[in-house]
Amino acid sequence: MTGVPERVRPILVAAARGELPPRIALMQLAMETTDAGQLAAVLRAGGEIGQTEEERARLAELAVLAERNPQTWNTVKSVIEAIAHGAAATSDPAEHVQALAAMFDRAASASPEASVALYSLGDAQELARSADEVSLYLARAGIVAPDRSVLEIGCGIGRFLVSLAPRVREMVGIDISPVMIAEARHRIAGLRNARATLTTGLDLAEFVDNSFDAVLAIDSFPYVVDAGGALPERMFAEASRVLRPGGDFVVCNFSYRGDPDRDRRDAEAFGDAAGLVLRLGGEQPFTLWDGTVFWLSKA
Repeated sequence: MTGVPERVRPILVAAARGELPPRIALMQLAMETTDAGQLAAVLRAGGEIGQTEEERARLAELAVLAERNPQTWNTVKSVIEAIAHGAAATSDPAEHVQALAAMFDRAASASPEASVALYSLGDAQELARSADEVSLYLARAGIVAPDRSVLEIGCGIGRFLVSLAPRVREMVGIDISPVMIAEARHRIAGLRNARATLTTGLDLAEFVDNSFDAVLAIDSFPYVVDAGGALPERMFAEASRVLRPGGDFVVCNFSYRGDPDRDRRDAEAFGDAAGLVLRLGGEQPFTLWDGTVFWLSKA
C-alpha cells in the first residue's frame, strides 16, 4: 500500500477499528516516522486502510487531529530524545531513580505537558481533559471524595493536583524531578488544599502512618518497576503504611513490560504482602488514554 510503511500499518489498523484512542495512535505514528513530512504522508495514504465507512471516518478524524496539532512530530521527538538519554541500566535503584530525575527534568524542559503524557502532544487543554476523565472515574468509584486526603506518587507537573483538588479535602503530590515540582507548584499556586513536594523516590518516609485515605500512582509506577530490586514491593508496603484503614491504593499502569498477566500477579502479590486486597486488576476504563487500572484497598 503506497505511502504506508509496514511498521506503521498495525497502528493505523488499530486506530481504524477504534482499538486505539486517536491521540495515542497519532503519538505512536510520530514515534515511528522519520520526520513530519513522512507523518503527513502516512496519514494521507492511511485512509485506504479503512474497510468500512466507520473505519474510514476514524482515520479521517486522525488526519484532522494531526492538522490541528502541527507540532506533533517535533514535540514527540523532543521528549523521546530527552528520555533516550535518561536512566542507564544499574543494579542500584537509588542510582536509577537519580538518573530518572535528571531525565524527567530534561523532558519537562522540552514540553511540560508532553513530558507527563506524550499522547497530549503538548496540548495543555487536552492534558486537562484527559486528567479530568481520570478524576471523574476516581470520584465515581468513591476513591476520591470531599472528606478524603489524597497522596499522588509521581505528580509530575501537577495535572492531577489541579484536577482533583476541588474534589477532595487535601491533595498532596510528590515527585523526584525538581523541574516538574516547580511546574506543579506554579499550577497549584491558587489552591489552598494542594501542595507539591520533592521526594527521593525510594520511600514515603516524609509521611507518618495512617496519613491518607487514598494513594495514587498515575502512570508513574512503571518507573518504579524499571528501577527494580525491592523498590516496587517496598512502595506497595509504604503506600499501605500511610493509608488509613479502608483506604485505597490505585495504580494506573503498573509497568511498561507488555505483560498484563505478570502485572496482575505482581500487583496481587505485592498487595498481599502489604495487607492490601486487589479489587480491580487490569481494566482499561478510559476513552482518551489507554491506562490500565489496578485498585487495591487496605483492610
